[in-house]
Amino acid sequence: MGGSLKVYHYLTGQLIHHSPIFPNGAGRIHGIKVLVLNGEEHLLIWGQKQIKLFRVSSPQFQLALEVGFPLLSDWIWDALAFAAQDTPSLHSSGLIICVGLAQNLLQLWLFQDKQLRFLKHIRGHERCLLYSMSIYFSKSEGLVVASGTIFNEILLWKPFISDQTFFKLVGHEGVIFRMFWGEDGKSLLSVSDDRSARLWDTPSFPDSPLTDPPHIPAIQSFYGHGARVWDCIIPHPNSPYIITCSEDTTIRVWDVATGTKISTLEGHTGKSVWRVALHPKGSILASGGGDSAVKLWNLQSLLHKEKKQLNEILFELPSRGTITKPKKQEVARFILASCSHLFIASTLGFVYRKAFDETKGAAVEEIHKDEGTTWQSGVYHHYNQMGGLLILGDSDGFITIISAETNAQFKTFKFQASPQRITTVIPFDIDEDYYSFGTSSANTGELILWRIGYSDQSGITSCSMVYTFALPSASVAIWSAAKLIFTKEIKSTDNTQKSEALLVLLGDSAGSIYLFEVPVPHKLNDEIAYKKQKTSFTTRSSTLSEKTEDKFYPVFHLKNLHASQRVCSIYISTEEVMGRQDHTILTGGRNGHICKLKFFVDELDHNVKLVKISDSKAYKNMDMVESIERCGENDIYFGFYGSNAVFYNLSKESKLLSLPCGGSKRPSAYFIDTTLSVPMIHFISSKQTQFSLYSVPSPTLKESLFSKAILQQPHHGRDNNSIQILKHLSTPQEVSIVTTSEDVTVRYSVINTSKLPETSITTQTLHNHTSAARATATTRHPSKPLLMFSGGSKLEMKAWGFNESGRFFYLISEINSTIPGINKKKNKKKQTSEKMINHRVMALVAFPVEGTEKLHCVISGRSDAMIEVLLFDDQELRWETVAHLNQGSCVLSLSDITTTERQHILFSGGTDGKIFAWDLTKLVQEIGRSHKEGTKIESAWSLQASHTFAAHQSGVDSISILPVAIQDHGDAFILCSGGDDQVIFISVFKVVSKEGSIVELGKKKFDSMHNGSIRGIWSTTLPYKTLPQVEKDRFWVFSIGGEDQLLSIWNIKFQKHNQILDFTLEFIQNRLIDVAHSTGMTGTMLDGNKVVLAICGQGIQVLQVNCT
Repeated sequence: MGGSLKVYHYLTGQLIHHSPIFPNGAGRIHGIKVLVLNGEEHLLIWGQKQIKLFRVSSPQFQLALEVGFPLLSDWIWDALAFAAQDTPSLHSSGLIICVGLAQNLLQLWLFQDKQLRFLKHIRGHERCLLYSMSIYFSKSEGLVVASGTIFNEILLWKPFISDQTFFKLVGHEGVIFRMFWGEDGKSLLSVSDDRSARLWDTPSFPDSPLTDPPHIPAIQSFYGHGARVWDCIIPHPNSPYIITCSEDTTIRVWDVATGTKISTLEGHTGKSVWRVALHPKGSILASGGGDSAVKLWNLQSLLHKEKKQLNEILFELPSRGTITKPKKQEVARFILASCSHLFIASTLGFVYRKAFDETKGAAVEEIHKDEGTTWQSGVYHHYNQMGGLLILGDSDGFITIISAETNAQFKTFKFQASPQRITTVIPFDIDEDYYSFGTSSANTGELILWRIGYSDQSGITSCSMVYTFALPSASVAIWSAAKLIFTKEIKSTDNTQKSEALLVLLGDSAGSIYLFEVPVPHKLNDEIAYKKQKTSFTTRSSTLSEKTEDKFYPVFHLKNLHASQRVCSIYISTEEVMGRQDHTILTGGRNGHICKLKFFVDELDHNVKLVKISDSKAYKNMDMVESIERCGENDIYFGFYGSNAVFYNLSKESKLLSLPCGGSKRPSAYFIDTTLSVPMIHFISSKQTQFSLYSVPSPTLKESLFSKAILQQPHHGRDNNSIQILKHLSTPQEVSIVTTSEDVTVRYSVINTSKLPETSITTQTLHNHTSAARATATTRHPSKPLLMFSGGSKLEMKAWGFNESGRFFYLISEINSTIPGINKKKNKKKQTSEKMINHRVMALVAFPVEGTEKLHCVISGRSDAMIEVLLFDDQELRWETVAHLNQGSCVLSLSDITTTERQHILFSGGTDGKIFAWDLTKLVQEIGRSHKEGTKIESAWSLQASHTFAAHQSGVDSISILPVAIQDHGDAFILCSGGDDQVIFISVFKVVSKEGSIVELGKKKFDSMHNGSIRGIWSTTLPYKTLPQVEKDRFWVFSIGGEDQLLSIWNIKFQKHNQILDFTLEFIQNRLIDVAHSTGMTGTMLDGNKVVLAICGQGIQVLQVNCT
């Protein structure tokens, strides 16, 4: 990662070597080739425009630089080395190093007797920009170059024969990102922007190229990745499979003969899997991803992943008919009742039960026969540990109920519920004593709620119609999903409440949601209220059940919630909030979206209604959402993407599993068993008469530190620049957040953390900036209102007060920030104006001046490398510049501390990677003295840094400082910073009381912590419940990557070695966030064991972390 090379032991994962190949920010490593020269291993390593050759010493891995090349003129796409004597035309001995550049150019270098000499360059005849190049060499074929052009073609040419193109490989519909030669040079594999991989047979090269190069098509194409494909491998000549990796974070193994996928590897997070590499023996596959992780895979097990890892069980239905006239029997419906029992309704009217028992085997048992029946719908209704009811609807409008007890004979009941086919059967849970279900029929627009009377002795004793839900006569719905809920307290602002009401939500095939309100059927009045509706049925009765004329119509509806696509699932989450039940509704649809709704009581008509609380969210790699359900502490949804069934954890926002099933048109069912220590997902699918049952462990369903998160996007009209959590509210569970943006506004929002992930309430938008707002800081004197300062482009500074009604109000601006070096007597206004246009306030800190009741220090870090210390008088509303500090580079971040000895230290980070410490103690004391004596500071101070931290190679994007108490060292501070170089820098230091100087007790750099710049970092102390002997606290660090969208949690673990302070940074957990291109992060503690984090970028995201 970056410009460093890291070598790990493949069994233990232990880092065994770390070398800076291109140090001091000189560039990143783009490619590595392993060479064996004179029996010794060598590494050829290149970056953007530089390349080096290293010798590897064993058994302990050590690198020795053999030769470094001068800086080349163009980007390097590939490099290769071979013995000069293998090419007689060069008339040389030694090592030939061939470097391929982006302008279809080759450079040949000779390395001999430890000396490097340039031989020549060879430019391809077709002078065009390349996106990739792959070089192949053998004694028989010589040097062969494959050039991937911006015109979606691959040019094959032999530089030692001619610069002309011999062949063009055509077929890709996007630029070619990578090519891989087979060991024998007879095959070439390419991957492209068009999301495909293609395999080519390279023809024999003629002695000279033709005038018009022949166009060669691919012999096989591989489609299935959901995004761009970055890398590929041909394991060995005549390999029956190839391997690719993609931006969709997957690695796929493909069958060469058919072009179909053999296996999919999922485990990387973030944006991409960039590279794959194979062990020479072909047994171990390595992958490197955008999550900064390297993963190893057992390739042999991957080739049999479905059978080995997924515990697949195959079986078939028994044949029907006669030997001479067999009848083809296929699956009409699958109903997976538990992890061990499956019910199958066939197309011939049979119903089977299949028990997966290790002692009895996987026997298929016929439990019902109704030849000629076409099953349309069905559900399984649990009623006790012994079994449940299997309810099936058919094309003639009949309902068949089978009491499916595990240790008894099956009892069957049948009645006609509708003159039309039963399109939907939905289970309902009204009370514990009755089993209810709803049926919807084609062309009627009605859903009937039925109640089953059941006893263990007699079985089903009655079945009665409870309610009929219908639409106005002009509308006809095909009901596809339903959910009911009791609500006892749904209040409006005037305390109006609906009690003892049964709310029923119905979804239809047109993507709409309807809300019905009906009385709750009370148990004591059941016999009276429903006596006229109760009808007993005997086995195979065809009597139409008695139907009441009363119908219920919707009280509210939301049209086209799922873009005219079928509503497949309605899920209601109920929580106790402030003494009342709080309901959140999630709906899933065939458009692949999930919508979030809330109940509310209208203040005008006091009716219950629905409100959409967030835009429908489409999930990556999901075509349709079939169901949403609660599994322990997690919300899980199930759906389809292409030919795969997908399980997704909504709570953790991560994909659990993807299984091949043939797509949504084929019968399938699932069951999640959460009673085990590691939850199991059981999934069944069919392919004609053969079925596959998968049982897959899902450890990702275990407890996560992260709670549900709130996301506001885009929040501002443009990207956010900064975010700050204010700690001024009296309500413990409420936090307020201030954000700045390129849209020239500052926004103030209040969030109730106990209601996450509800939408936050934006209290106020502040408009007084005339250009982009970039930073905020707050301060207050005891018993006085909060003050906020905001800064932005053109060196604008604004001051804001906070009133009793909970709103900010504008106080005053400061736009004439002084700029050292300007001639104040001549053209001051003109020069200052020109400077301000080009510079910005990048960071702010503020604090009250001790010993005064009205003065505040406001410190601004600016893009012109200056740090300005301003004094603000909150009574006279007056600004005064009191000091200038020179960072030497653009200031990116600021932080400050006050020690127990009342010393005030400022820390600033710049684009040069350095962090400076500035002792402001004497300046603050002078301000206090001047105020007390009624005098003014005569001139602005010019201070020098008291300490420098060599933290990063490039920009310091964020700084967090934590006061700690460390055994044997006393009071100290931990400084954490994140930089553009992907490094987390940590320094433990003390402030010497008398001199005000800083003494570092220990410092370390942790490389490659994110894939890209670390844009936000925040640290906190978490007390242990049980104190260990060495340390009394946990020191947690939270970091956010700007490109990989990963929020990571780390623990600083101190180790005692005599009196030497040592520490490591241990990984705890991470999660993928929704904010793209994050620009900042901050946090605060709640209740001693919960952290609230706020992240900004393209939107904001707020989430809780349970730190117990």
